[in-house]
Amino acid sequence: MNINIVWPTPEGDRILDRLAKCLAEHTGWSLNSRPLERADLNYDMSYIDLAQRFTDWQRTPWAAYFSHFEPDTPYKRFWWETALPLTRFQTVTANIYGEMVPNPIKVLVPVDPVFDIRDRIQSDKRLVGVVGFVEKTGRKNPGIVARLANDLDTADIVASGDGWPARHINRSLGGMPDFYRQLDVYLCTGLIEGVPMPPLEALASGIPVVIPRHVGMLDELPELYGIYRYECGNYDEMLATVQQALMFEFKPEQREALRASVANYTPENWAISHTKGFERALESAGTQT
Repeated sequence: MNINIVWPTPEGDRILDRLAKCLAEHTGWSLNSRPLERADLNYDMSYIDLAQRFTDWQRTPWAAYFSHFEPDTPYKRFWWETALPLTRFQTVTANIYGEMVPNPIKVLVPVDPVFDIRDRIQSDKRLVGVVGFVEKTGRKNPGIVARLANDLDTADIVASGDGWPARHINRSLGGMPDFYRQLDVYLCTGLIEGVPMPPLEALASGIPVVIPRHVGMLDELPELYGIYRYECGNYDEMLATVQQALMFEFKPEQREALRASVANYTPENWAISHTKGFERALESAGTQT
């Protein structure tokens, strides 16, 4: 099976850059900025990239990663609707998006092994962290963080990334492990996500998380002490849930249980889920032709 991973910035360090490199490293598949005619399948790491760059080049079948769907953003809806008929197979990381495509292949995202349980970094005040790059579409829901910063007396809100209405204490990829080690609670405020990765990284670091229901693959995480849930977009419930999470000090064995909850999200399983998924899909497609 000759798969070519297509991605325009394979040397970058944003999330999709890293996912593409990780997949190539653990499968031996080629990674190029352009499709290859000799491939059995060209696989674009984003349906958005495929929709924006695609011409009439269809000498091999295409697959793409359909990470998330933003129906209320017209240009992003257009990208989804443009890319979908161009692909024979669609990879997804969340079951909710697998229900929206014709030939879904479920894959497990890889949590980088650098995120693990180490000695905590102590702070003068309890810290609630948010992570990511805030987009103009508002899907990260930064406004809810601004309200929380005003209403939460028992902790400070700190951010890694850009665009948050909070104190930024990290903007580098290399600083992420230490960022999580400082937190008492990780908070996800996203309204629409493909995964998202930061809650998984926080759990791998033994940090409790407060996450919204029905967002990305977060409903697929187990019901576990230290994984707190609130209704997506509901500020009052989110505030109460964060306050509840901050009431407890987590013991080492409880942090180990949080880490174990994401133990399957490894680079190896990222590769295996792709390999087995594409093997089954190509075999089935060959049988049907």
